[in-house]
Amino acid sequence: MRRLALALALCAATQLASTPAVADDASNRQAFKHFQRGVTLYGEADYRAALVEFKRAYAVAPNAAVLYNVGEAQYQLQDYAAALTTFEHFLAEASYGDAHRTEVETNVEILRARVGHMTITTIPSGAEVAIDDAPVGRTPLERALLVSIGHRKIVAALAGRPSITRYVDVAADDTLSVTLQLPEAPEPVPSPAPRPETTSRLTEAPQPAHGGSTLRWLGWTATGALAVGAITSGIRSFNAAAP
Repeated sequence: MRRLALALALCAATQLASTPAVADDASNRQAFKHFQRGVTLYGEADYRAALVEFKRAYAVAPNAAVLYNVGEAQYQLQDYAAALTTFEHFLAEASYGDAHRTEVETNVEILRARVGHMTITTIPSGAEVAIDDAPVGRTPLERALLVSIGHRKIVAALAGRPSITRYVDVAADDTLSVTLQLPEAPEPVPSPAPRPETTSRLTEAPQPAHGGSTLRWLGWTATGALAVGAITSGIRSFNAAAP
């Protein structure tokens, strides 16, 4: 595997050095740095990281040699649909005398037996769709999608509605039609009415309406009774003292 990576590096170095002037020297140097990192990571079997570096190198300075390495990394990751697309792109860009052309043509024939086609629609339309967590566009999609064989995960998301996930098994040469109906937005839960503010206050015990008058009347009655008693006793004493 390391020998393959070294061979890829030498091939790409030669072709990057001869890239037309559509990309300046600084871009070529930057692209080659990304490519070298990709080759090192590819040699360490870190294909996912290598793919990132190869794609960055191609974005900075497009070159068929780099495109070949992008397809190789995708092939190693078993992303057959992406590898097929990349290799077909390579064949369209590379010269007929390219050293990798025959190899890539063989890969294309193998990969065509490892993909299927899928048409995805959503109800309602306008949903963002992803296959295996890779965005593929918004419905309605213009054409059927090329997908790798195997157990595929499809997710559709639309603002204001819960997303929906579907798993689909794809066999070679399948042409599948998948319709995803997104759930309605949940009804808003009404907020509870604010509770009135309560304050704790000390209140005086209610007094009887005529309590004061009653007590005063009882007082006067008692006083009057004592006065009558005193007068009566005085009369009796006076009568006893008379001759």
